[in-house]
This record gives sequence, C-alpha cells and structure tokens, in this order.
Amino acid sequence: MNGGFLYSTPSLFSISKHPSIIIPKSIISGISVLPSVRPSYLDLNKDKKTINRLTNYYLYKTLDKWLWKDLKDIMDYFVIKNDIVSVVENPVKQQTLTENEYEKKIDYVENNFLSFKRMHKLLKHLIEISKISKLDWIALPKNEYLIKKEVSIYLKQKLEKK
Repeated sequence: MNGGFLYSTPSLFSISKHPSIIIPKSIISGISVLPSVRPSYLDLNKDKKTINRLTNYYLYKTLDKWLWKDLKDIMDYFVIKNDIVSVVENPVKQQTLTENEYEKKIDYVENNFLSFKRMHKLLKHLIEISKISKLDWIALPKNEYLIKKEVSIYLKQKLEKK
C-alpha cells in the first residue's frame, strides 16, 4: 500500500512515491530495454556506396602507391620490349626503371589483372575468410597489411600461371 492505494505495475516500470507517476526502470537502472540492433540502412558494412568507395580506394592505392613501393617485386614479372609490356615466367631483378616504364607496367596490371571488379572480389574474400577475427568493410583501413598480402598473393599466382 502506498498512500492508501493498492496497485501493481509491470516489471519494466517502477513506481515513484506519487502513485500517478510511473518511471521506466531503464531510466532508474541505466540499463536500456531497447534492442541494440542497428537498422540495415545505418550499417555501413552493407552500404553499397561505402563498399564501392573502399574498393575504389584500395584499387588505386595498390596501383598508385603499393606497386611503386611495397609490392615493387611484382614489377619484376614484367619486361618492356619495343614499348610493349609482357609477362615473364621467372621474375628478373631489373635495372632501375624510368617513371614512364613503371607507368606502363602498372597500366598493364590494371588492364589485365587488377580491375575494380577483381579488387572487390579480393576484399570480399578477405572479409569472408576473416570472419573469426570479425574483419568487415569498415575495419579494412586498420588492416591494410592484410590487403597488401592478399593482393600480392593474387598477383603472384596469376603471373606465375601465365
């Protein structure tokens, strides 16, 4: 009894000293009773624009930066003769290349091995095999070393087959 009134309340609510005021327990206890599931339209891992931007970003980061520095050994699989780029079976450590020669080799990689669609498949595969560590699209920037490794393995496999 509270002030002469007898009433019962659901378990989600608590009664204040005044019988006409009902306060949700979530406010009192600090525990939310709302579900913590994000709607799909707020999940960036399912947003096609975000996925396409990340794919495009890593495609051009590979072509414009990583192949010039970190994946430089991939360029040893290519030779230029008479202004035509071709693939060799065994990589040959080459003399220093001019910027123009590098550009030609990178254009060849882009046109024949590493398209937007292929980069998307590589990233998607990387995410699928890394489900244990919960790698997702948004976590890719923190795990660029995995992307470099995946691209390097893919390119070397393709080049050794040719």
